[in-house]
Amino acid sequence: MSKGLEYFIPPELRPALSSLSKLFKPTPYTSTATKDLLTSAANINKTGVKPLIDSTGRFLSTGLIQAMETNPVTQPIAKISKVGMRGGRLLDDVIKNYTTPLNKVLAEIGDEKIATMTNRELTDYINKIRPDLNIKFNTISQKKLNTISEKGLGKEKLKEAFESIDNPEQYSVEELLELPIIKKVMKETNMNKNLFTKYKSDFKIKQSKKSNVTNFMDKLEINQDEVINFIKENPTITNKQIKVQFPKLENVSISTIDNWRAKNKVTRIPIKKLNKTVLEKNNPKLQSQLDFVPDGSKTPIKHKDAFSEIVTINKKTGPLDMVRTKIVQAHGIGEGGISNASEEIIKSKVAMIPQKFLKEEKFPQFFLTKSGNTAHRAIENNLVLALVKKYKTLGYEFVDGAWKQTKKVNAKDVNKELRGLQNEIIGYQDDLNKLDAYTLFYNPVKDKMVTHGKPLSEIPGLGNLLNKVQSGEKKLRYGGLVGIDRMTRSLREF
Repeated sequence: MSKGLEYFIPPELRPALSSLSKLFKPTPYTSTATKDLLTSAANINKTGVKPLIDSTGRFLSTGLIQAMETNPVTQPIAKISKVGMRGGRLLDDVIKNYTTPLNKVLAEIGDEKIATMTNRELTDYINKIRPDLNIKFNTISQKKLNTISEKGLGKEKLKEAFESIDNPEQYSVEELLELPIIKKVMKETNMNKNLFTKYKSDFKIKQSKKSNVTNFMDKLEINQDEVINFIKENPTITNKQIKVQFPKLENVSISTIDNWRAKNKVTRIPIKKLNKTVLEKNNPKLQSQLDFVPDGSKTPIKHKDAFSEIVTINKKTGPLDMVRTKIVQAHGIGEGGISNASEEIIKSKVAMIPQKFLKEEKFPQFFLTKSGNTAHRAIENNLVLALVKKYKTLGYEFVDGAWKQTKKVNAKDVNKELRGLQNEIIGYQDDLNKLDAYTLFYNPVKDKMVTHGKPLSEIPGLGNLLNKVQSGEKKLRYGGLVGIDRMTRSLREF
C-alpha cells in the first residue's frame, strides 16, 4: 500500500512516506482509529506530513481502507484508477526503481498527466524539459505506460477534422481524402484508407452518391473543362484570381474552390516553385558550340582569352582562380521583376505570360556578350513597362495574376496616348535590332505572343558574334552598341 499511496502524494511528501513501510502493521479497526485518520487526512495541507505519520503508523492497514469510502482526499486516487482502465499500466506497475533519471522525471510528471499524452507526445515533452536525457521514442513505448494510443489519437483528430468541414456528407470517400485537412490528419497519424473508412462509419457520416464539389459548377452553368484548362495554363493562379477570371464563382467559398482543385488535380503551384523550372540556364545545342575545341587547341571557344576572364572565388580551402566566359546564352524573355518602375511594379515578367506560350522559350535561343545581356535586360524591362501601359490604355490589366479586360475602350478616344506609347515601343524595338536580340511578350488583346526586335532567324550565330567582338564592333564591357540614354529614355521624350 505504501508504494501505491506514495506515487499519488506530492513529491515533497514522498521521502517521509518511504519510512512508513516499517511502521505498517495490521491493527483491528475501531471507530476511534477512523476518526483520528480522517482528522489527520483533512489537516495534511495545513500541518504537513507529521499527523499523517502519527495516525497511519497505527491504523493504515485497515483504517485507511474504510476511510477512503468517505474521505474527499481519496478522489484523485479514484480518478487515476479509472484512467488506468484503458489497458496501459500505472507507474507503480512499471517502475521498480525511482532513482534513475528517467524514472524520476516520470514520477514528477505523474500518471494523471501521462494519461493525457501519446507515447510520442510524452517523449517530446520529456526531451523538452530534460534535453540532457535525449530519450528515444522506443524507450517510452516499451514501458507500456497508460498513455493514449496513437490509433485513438488518430480517431480523435479525424473527428475534429470532420467537425471543421462544412457538410462532409457532400463528399465521396475519394474527395474527402483529397481535402487538405484530412490529408494532414492521415499523414500525422499514419492512418490508412481502411481505418479512415471505419472511423467515418463510426461517426455516422454517410457517403455521398454524387459530389456537390462538382455540382456547384453545374448549378452556376460554368464549363468545368474550361476552368481546368485555364488553371493548367496558369498553374500559379490563386483561388481569388480564378474568381476574378470567372465572375460566376464570386459567391463560392474559397474552401469549396480549393477542394474542387484538389479533386481535379489542379492545385496551385507557388510562383517561386514554378519559376525554378520555367527557364533553363543552358540550351544543349548552344552549350555544345561554346564547349567546342578547335583543331590544334586544348581550350574550348568559351575560354579563349578574347571571350573570357579570370575570377577569384573564396573557398574554405583558400582562394581559387577560375575561368569564366563572357558569352551568354540569352532567352527571349527574362525571369524576375521590375523593381525600378515609376508607375507600374512588376513582380515577374514570366508570370504575366500564360504557360502555354512559355514552352518554346524554356531554353535560351541566341548568344549575347555579357554586357550585351545586361543591356538586353534593361531594354526589355522598359519595353515591358511600355507594353503594360499600352494594354492598360486599351482596357486590359494584369489583375490578381491574370489578364482581364477591366473596361471597354474606344481606341479613337485614347489615340494620342497610344501614339506616344507606340513611339516609345518602336524605340526599344530599334534598340533590340541593333543589339541583335529580341524580346517576347504576351498581347492580351489578341491572346498571342509578339516578338519585339530582330527575328530569331536573323540573329547572327556564335561565330559571327565572336568575329564582331574581335573586330571591336561589339564589346564585352560597357554596354556594346546600346547607350545608357536609350535604356533610360522615358515617355516624355515623345
